[in-house]
Amino acid sequence: TTVLLPTTLLAADPLTLKLQFKQGEVRRYDFTTLQNATQEIGGVKQDVQQSSSLRLRLEVQAVSEAGDATIAAHYERATLKSNSGQFSVDYNSDTTAAGSTPGNPLPDLFESLIGRPFTFTLTPMGEVKDVKGYKEALEASFAATRFPETPPMQALRAQLQQQFTEDQLRNLLGRLSVHLPQKAVKQGDSWTKEVVLSQGIPMAVKSTFTLEKATAQEIYLRQQGTVTPNTAAPPLVHGSLTLKPELNGTETGTTTLDRASSWPVRASSQQDVQGSFHVTGLPDEQTAKIPLTVKTEMGLVVLP
Repeated sequence: TTVLLPTTLLAADPLTLKLQFKQGEVRRYDFTTLQNATQEIGGVKQDVQQSSSLRLRLEVQAVSEAGDATIAAHYERATLKSNSGQFSVDYNSDTTAAGSTPGNPLPDLFESLIGRPFTFTLTPMGEVKDVKGYKEALEASFAATRFPETPPMQALRAQLQQQFTEDQLRNLLGRLSVHLPQKAVKQGDSWTKEVVLSQGIPMAVKSTFTLEKATAQEIYLRQQGTVTPNTAAPPLVHGSLTLKPELNGTETGTTTLDRASSWPVRASSQQDVQGSFHVTGLPDEQTAKIPLTVKTEMGLVVLP
């Protein structure tokens, strides 16, 4: 006889949220990002829109006695659409052939990265350790991509090499587990986690997560947080210019977890930041401030 427990009883029981691993298990996730940025340079307003997606395949190769998993991974699919001036691109790995966008190396870089294997260790609390092969995959992809010998394109190459790193991978994988609390929680409980980002626009995101509801199959979390500058991160370098971001804002979102494994089923968040870039390296030792507003929507969904 099957006994169905009331949802309220299920929600009242303390829950220990830790990632559960099974050897041979395969999970595939789509990570999406939609970003709208507005900046003002020399009194001229510029709007930049960019959307991207990455599909990541994860396979558990082994599970240690401590519960840590060795995971083999690779990117299966990528899309990138951007209207950012001379680097505008509309790329979909399902339909865009390598070499089909002369003068724009971004599609070829993504195409070269897809399918390159790497491994890492993931703890039940979501800590990423012992990344192997990702640096080599990135180096091979950059080596296989021809960037035109022009100052703007070489500056783009240097910028991308600063962005595509193991830290970038850790930040991406962090979206799978940033919400996990350190102790058992029940409906209505809240806990705080902080993520410090050094890639892209360096920032610190401090979020409070609340367990809103739990059913027999899923757990629902709500997120409310603040965004502040990562003052310890090095400034961004673009050619001869140095840019230090001074941005603050908010981040809100929701996450749905699989109750049995604590792996996310779907998640979405909205980040709204505003402030400016402090620019140095201008002629005659001048400095400038570039007002900037960035609205970002991030999504995650597990595939069947």
